[in-house]
Amino acid sequence: MPVVPAAPVAVVPVEILPALPEPTLPVPHPKPLPGTLAYGSVIRWAADSLPNGATLEYSMDNDPRWQTSDSLILRTGVSLRLRSRRGAYVSGIRTVSYAVGFKRVLLIGNSITLHVPQADIGWSGNWGMAASAPANDYMHKLTERLQSLDSQVVVKSYDGVAFERQFWTFDYSTVRSVAAFKPDLVIMRIAENVPDFSVSNRNFGQYYQRLIDSLTVHYSPVKIVCTTSFFNQPVTSEVIRQVATTRKYYLADFAGLVNDQSLQATGLFSNPAVAAHPGDKGMLVIADIIWDKVH
Repeated sequence: MPVVPAAPVAVVPVEILPALPEPTLPVPHPKPLPGTLAYGSVIRWAADSLPNGATLEYSMDNDPRWQTSDSLILRTGVSLRLRSRRGAYVSGIRTVSYAVGFKRVLLIGNSITLHVPQADIGWSGNWGMAASAPANDYMHKLTERLQSLDSQVVVKSYDGVAFERQFWTFDYSTVRSVAAFKPDLVIMRIAENVPDFSVSNRNFGQYYQRLIDSLTVHYSPVKIVCTTSFFNQPVTSEVIRQVATTRKYYLADFAGLVNDQSLQATGLFSNPAVAAHPGDKGMLVIADIIWDKVH
């Protein structure tokens, strides 16, 4: 049979459209402006003329992960990167930094914070035992750093030894005047005088929480920094860790300092109890660890 030729195929010209330009997305701007803000301040950011379907994003401290939000609550010093996104397109990035400043700082301490002169144990200072001078104890070092954030900050200490030694019978009404100070930062620098044997059978964690609640009942928001013991008190320190984790407090953990004689005032005092306290080097390390959780 004769071959029938195929019908010619019509060729339709393909129109090549020019590529669409990438959309120009606005860069977010923050409010308040970068600087030192009170703990608990809300930072917000917005972008002018944000197109439909675009979102605002941020990352903290150069974290490569971006989160979608237009605000956060300032709880510690932070560097923020801000941008807007629409699909695969992103805007330029704005980088801003904030520090946390405090107005009223309450430090709950013991002899490591402040000890008056006591001749029978060979202690003549009126500052943190066993620093060589007031400027060398951890409280003074922290105060200097807090003043670098806000020169008007007021730092007060409260002797927590009575609570440490008999927390199960402690009279919480005695801290009402301290709570009236309305601190925005409370540093719980107690543990060393808590009898380890009484921690479990007298439910130390419950009383420790109650003390914090009693100190902060009048004011919010307030930042809480707990610390473990400078001495070898594993049971006491572990309960403090548990409270900090459960209540989402900040924890300055001194586990790496325990039994380190280079941090103690060894050889500087004849009384072994005094000599077991942190010397100048130990005080500086304590201040550094707490400061890392404060600012």
